[in-house]
Amino acid sequence: MGAFTVMTPKGQITIPSEVREALKLEPGTRFHVAARNVQGIAIPNNKNLMHLAGIFKRSPGMELLA
Repeated sequence: MGAFTVMTPKGQITIPSEVREALKLEPGTRFHVAARNVQGIAIPNNKNLMHLAGIFKRSPGMELLA
């Protein structure tokens, strides 16, 4: 699942409602935001990383770290 959004001049984005509902995000949810290759990733603090396993597709040529 995914959707497009637009960043404001202040660097803010709106998370589309279908994504907020699917992840059960509430106002005030904190996020860890990181840059990974050419992707921006925002992980809500209310989720365990194992709950999110598999939502990010690997880019061709990326190998799993052992």
